[in-house]
Amino acid sequence: MNAMVRPPCFPAHPAASTLTASLPLLSSVQKIFRRFPSQHSDFVHDMSFDFYGQRLATCSSDRKIKIWEEHGQEWRLEHEWNAHQASVWKVEWAHPEFGQILASCSFDRTVSIWEDQGLYLNASTVSASSLAGDSAASNGPGPATNTGTKEGWRNQAQLVDARDSVHDVKFAPRHLGLRLATASEDGFVRMYEAIDVMNLSHWPLQEEFLADKDGATCVSWNKSRFDVPMIVVGGNSDVAKVWGYNNSYRRWQIVAELVGHTDAIHDVCWAPNMGRSSHLLATASKDRSVRIWRLTIQEDDHLQADVEEVARKHHHDSEVWRVEWNVTGTMLASSGDDGTVRMWKSDFEGNWACVNTICGDLGPAMAPPPMDLRTS
Repeated sequence: MNAMVRPPCFPAHPAASTLTASLPLLSSVQKIFRRFPSQHSDFVHDMSFDFYGQRLATCSSDRKIKIWEEHGQEWRLEHEWNAHQASVWKVEWAHPEFGQILASCSFDRTVSIWEDQGLYLNASTVSASSLAGDSAASNGPGPATNTGTKEGWRNQAQLVDARDSVHDVKFAPRHLGLRLATASEDGFVRMYEAIDVMNLSHWPLQEEFLADKDGATCVSWNKSRFDVPMIVVGGNSDVAKVWGYNNSYRRWQIVAELVGHTDAIHDVCWAPNMGRSSHLLATASKDRSVRIWRLTIQEDDHLQADVEEVARKHHHDSEVWRVEWNVTGTMLASSGDDGTVRMWKSDFEGNWACVNTICGDLGPAMAPPPMDLRTS
């Protein structure tokens, strides 16, 4: 299988040689930027912080996953290994109450579950500030063999039900247990659950359903414990769909459709609720727009909802690939082909505006235009 082939949901950017981590300070504009070599030899497709923000996982078309840990003012490469037989699209951390667990998905049509054995490194750990070449890694999917490690990350399970490239994998909120959802180019969303959290080798397929006949590219969970299990799914069609679990019929059904995009949807993200009477969802699309939606679930029927588009932004003027909410669901970040990350926040009247732009070349943050609050 050709590991260099990318699915439609990823841009053909030059191979990333550096990673940039940013942390907010007292002001939303002031940032600390830390730039370090990725040490991947091909496109870096995803990077994911753990629950505490102290570890970082990256994945690439070089088939590897790398784990970085923060040490003072630098990020150090602690573990790396060949994770799949083709490009690795996404990595995702489970909640730490279940242990140090990662899920990854790949063009090789599989999802892999990895567990950190809680092992040790000696002084030969590769520093992020070093430009030295990659340290040793295994020849195939399996535990890391970084110099000085004992065992490392272990492949506990491989999920092989997809019939095409798996584009996304997301763990469910912790109140639903150790469950995950996957989105695949074959159009299906599949749900898995570790029935016994002490036995991570067993992940039975719980449900699967056709979410997008043109291919499912992204999925995000509703994080509220007061609703039935719900997800939003985007795909190669121009409509994202909200799905909810019907306990009476024991199946997933469509709750609402987010209609408005004119091209493929690259990413979706469900905001933390934080006591609001409605939900906020964000979508990123090939049509160059970021859109924010308000979803109001009907009180008498949790499987029916009203949808309103509350913001439509084209500031990237390019394909938009990622959207992500902060922990309170009050600020949204988006990234696009223009090489910027844009921060969005609403005012007291509910108007969403770009409050900061972070340049990929580490240039100065640009202030939004004066009329930003009144433009879309």
